[in-house]
Amino acid sequence: MAVGNLPDSMKLTVIMRIEPGCLGPNGDNLVDHFCRFASPAFGQLDTDFVNWQLVPRRDKTLPEFEYHVNKKRLSENQVGRYLSLHNRPFDDFENDMNMQLLDSIEAFQQRIA
Repeated sequence: MAVGNLPDSMKLTVIMRIEPGCLGPNGDNLVDHFCRFASPAFGQLDTDFVNWQLVPRRDKTLPEFEYHVNKKRLSENQVGRYLSLHNRPFDDFENDMNMQLLDSIEAFQQRIA
């Protein structure tokens, strides 16, 4: 059963660490700007129950994706259960997230070209 618009503390926070290399050879210089550029587009994705944080991935020891609810880290299994409360299969969520990332990279590259 899907839950309505939740307070931020109950939303799934997705920390997405963006690899500078995905922006090309000059990615180190662009990744901060890209994160700011792409954040509004991600803010439209599952907004009723997800908060997005796009940050550069400069520390390779940190995971590419990190999930939290109320500042508590969740495993992918727990994320899957959380998403099922919103009638959102994890595979579909992950696919939409990756498609949004690809669309944002393309739009960003067109903008800076």
